[in-house]
Amino acid sequence: MSVSDALPDGRAAVLRAQLKRVVAEFDTCESLRDLKALSVEIRDLHRELDEVEPPKVEKAKTALDELNERRESKRKTG
Repeated sequence: MSVSDALPDGRAAVLRAQLKRVVAEFDTCESLRDLKALSVEIRDLHRELDEVEPPKVEKAKTALDELNERRESKRKTG
C-alpha cells in the first residue's frame, strides 16, 4: 500500500506504509551513508508506530491459566 493510499486509514496505516517503503530502500541500498540514515528512519518509524499502535504481547499460559480455562469451560457447558 502506498502512503497516499494509506491516508484515509489513519496514522498507523500511514506509518506502516512509510516503514514498508523505507525498509525496501534499505534492502537495496549500497551507500553506507544512506544506510545509516535509513536505519535511523526505520527506528524512528517503529517508535512512532509503537506509540500509535502498541505491539500486542501475549503472555505465556501458566498452569493456573489452563486450570481456570478448564473450569470456565465446564461452567459454560455444565
